[in-house]
Amino acid sequence: MAYLNQTITHLLGTSEDFLRESYLESFIYTNPTILSPLNDAPEGLATVFILGRQEMINLLEEKRIADLICLIWDNDLGKYQIWVYELKIKSRHVEDVQQLLKYIDAFENPANVDHKKELIERAKRLVGEYLIDDPKIRGALCAQDFTDDVMGEIIKKNATRVGEKKILAVKINRFPGKIGQTFVLVEPLIGEDTGRDAVGMGGQIDLKIKQTHDIMKNEGLAFPEANAKIQAEFGHGLGKRAQEALKELIARETNPS
Repeated sequence: MAYLNQTITHLLGTSEDFLRESYLESFIYTNPTILSPLNDAPEGLATVFILGRQEMINLLEEKRIADLICLIWDNDLGKYQIWVYELKIKSRHVEDVQQLLKYIDAFENPANVDHKKELIERAKRLVGEYLIDDPKIRGALCAQDFTDDVMGEIIKKNATRVGEKKILAVKINRFPGKIGQTFVLVEPLIGEDTGRDAVGMGGQIDLKIKQTHDIMKNEGLAFPEANAKIQAEFGHGLGKRAQEALKELIARETNPS
């Protein structure tokens, strides 16, 4: 499920594509709510806040800079979650996935305990203590396009990462509108199994939906038979919302326009 946002920021660069990573970063920084399709955050609060930009993170062997750290409202949780967004113009290499994993895993390192606490305090100052879900810091790789290798690497890594440790792939494209306007298409491509039968932030395709789709396509099975296989593997099959997301995925392949 993709969603379309209209912003009032002038186009950056000279074409519809973001020509540089810094342009994409500036665009999201100026228009953070494009990262969420929701509009039902608590009264007086936005669905997305930027907590950090070019944030220095201590890794085991070096210090590296994360592009954006965001605070994003999760309607299922009824709380905000902290996200690290790694940005690429086009994500072509599996090393992009490794880079993101290093950032989000670093916050669980004892060397970064104080940094994580300070980040959570920043979030609490913005939205209040009781609206922060702080056990884990999430991660998303955001680009205008992804190679099959990168997508495959995310699926492989998510297969061994539990719950909120799973990472997302989010595709962002923009289209010119009237003078001073830009339409932005945000399409989460891979998401996570949250255990709440939720399709998740923006309707991203979780691992179960992806595997159900592959079984139907590769083995020529109808949905009930494919869902039975998924139920045998995961302990439960696709619920109503996940089935709707699967139908949308199939529809996009059937009618790509």
